[in-house]
Amino acid sequence: MVDVMEWILVFSISAAFVALYYAVDLLLFRQKPDLISLLIGLGPVASISYIAETYLYNLSSSLVLSLLLIAPLIEELTKFSATFYGKQTRNGLGVGLGFALTENALYFHTFFSMYSLSMVIIPYIILRGLGDPLLHQFTAGLDSKTWEKGNPAWIGIAMATHISYNFAAIIMASLDTMYIYPIMAAEIIVLLIGMKFLTKTKEEKKEEVQGPKKEEKAEAKKEMELDYSSLDAFIKSVREFIDEEGFNALVRKLNMETGYERTKFIRTARYESEDGSGRYIEIGPVGAAVIAGIIAGLGYLVYFFIL
Repeated sequence: MVDVMEWILVFSISAAFVALYYAVDLLLFRQKPDLISLLIGLGPVASISYIAETYLYNLSSSLVLSLLLIAPLIEELTKFSATFYGKQTRNGLGVGLGFALTENALYFHTFFSMYSLSMVIIPYIILRGLGDPLLHQFTAGLDSKTWEKGNPAWIGIAMATHISYNFAAIIMASLDTMYIYPIMAAEIIVLLIGMKFLTKTKEEKKEEVQGPKKEEKAEAKKEMELDYSSLDAFIKSVREFIDEEGFNALVRKLNMETGYERTKFIRTARYESEDGSGRYIEIGPVGAAVIAGIIAGLGYLVYFFIL
């Protein structure tokens, strides 16, 4: 019999760690993981990876081979394929977080079926919950760079990072508990530094491309004003202002509150992009809780109908 509450619990725990890194991306790295990409990672990517890995593991019957070769190759290839949608770093971050949500939920369910919620299993869940989403969003971000740069070396770096992470996990499994925490802390620090580099390279590229152009139009931007002579003129001037300065600049020009800090549920907003048509979805704490509940319910339904 399917334990509904157990599935709700594991998906909720996994979603909590993903929500933590979603907030880290927003506040620390100034990146907004794409929600559609997150759903792609949560569903198709996780499902395809699970089926392929299970099949190849059954053929090899080697856990070490599965961890060091099969899992990194399959997961990075499927995440790379998923980042075809958008082909931006924020799409990779979304795919990675979605994939980690499903993967961790499956692992947590396995833990609970084998062990009780004790002092032994809780630290393991915390360590995996902190490490897995960070690893997958970083490597998926690298995968997305392959499209952006047109260089397969980026997906190679992602696979190498994944293999190194899994190798460290094998080493930790053979060590005493007291050594696990510093090694895991070091891994998280290294991945955070990598995330900073990954997101910084995008910012530097944007500044490099737009820098000279901004300098050439500096005086024109200073003189740019909205036309209040008529409604049509005002609308036209607003469109020109957004194309030239960006949506956020218009908000500041009109002295409007963005409502960013007070977002509790969910909202969409426009962000500055090369073609000027980018939009993102922002999720507040209430929205995150609702989405976590929906995901938990969907996970239960999928599991129920498969069985």
